[in-house]
Amino acid sequence: MRSGVPVWRCAIFVVAIFLACDHLSHAQGRSPDVGFHHVHMKVVDPEQSILFYTSSFTQTERTDIAGWDAVRSENAYIIFEKVLLPISIELDSALWHFGWNSPDLIADYRRLSAQGVDFFRVPPPSGHMMGPDGNDVEISLYSPNSGGNGPRAFNHVHLMSDAPLCAAQWYEQVLGLKRVSVTDDRLTGNCRAPFGPRRDPGNQIHQPNARLRLGDIILFIYPNQRPSRTLVSSRGHVLDHIGLTVDGLTTTLADLKVRGVKVLESGYNFGDTTMQAAMIEGPDGLAIELVERSGQVP
Repeated sequence: MRSGVPVWRCAIFVVAIFLACDHLSHAQGRSPDVGFHHVHMKVVDPEQSILFYTSSFTQTERTDIAGWDAVRSENAYIIFEKVLLPISIELDSALWHFGWNSPDLIADYRRLSAQGVDFFRVPPPSGHMMGPDGNDVEISLYSPNSGGNGPRAFNHVHLMSDAPLCAAQWYEQVLGLKRVSVTDDRLTGNCRAPFGPRRDPGNQIHQPNARLRLGDIILFIYPNQRPSRTLVSSRGHVLDHIGLTVDGLTTTLADLKVRGVKVLESGYNFGDTTMQAAMIEGPDGLAIELVERSGQVP
């Protein structure tokens, strides 16, 4: 017989350490494995909205999801919830706009203009068109770092924040997103950097900003473009919320609550499916819907 600690005691010790670490991880809260799923819009005429997106973007097709009319572009959805009267398009929430890649901005600008699409900012460097529901829709030049999975893919969601670098830290630490670019807060430890001056393109406030990757999608975070007014909840706007997929919604919510995340709604079905969903609040009042992954939901 060998001297020293018996093997069975070592095994018990290893298991105990594993369980203790697992318990500690739950106590601290884990970052969920999230995927981008949808932008949820509230519109008066879903048919008009669908026609706009399917005629403007060649890879976008009509579909329905969970009982809502929608369009699909690769693995991303734009959901159209019908409302009786037009609702707010005020630029006062975190959810600013979304957009697609273009392999040739000038050619696409000319094509879309010929179709009667109204551009309020002409490319280059990017084009911004007015959607049928009064929302900003962007086309930007495709590159390996532009987001999306191809030269005409849905590529980004653009947010605003009263503290963009602090918001970026929240998405990294709470939802596990990966920062695409290194910014000053990584070096100084201070995420509350002052806003830079307005500049072109668009006479906008560009600094500080952050880019994070969410699957194929890039999440851009720019400063609040009206810094004298604090951003409000995205609920009740034409761009109402974004949706993410998660595994194990109940466990995910428990972990997020440990991290101090505000749960706006929970325990409801996603549309007309039996899949569970919940609504949490992200930085700057952004409503984020979490949908449990399943074969029933694309």
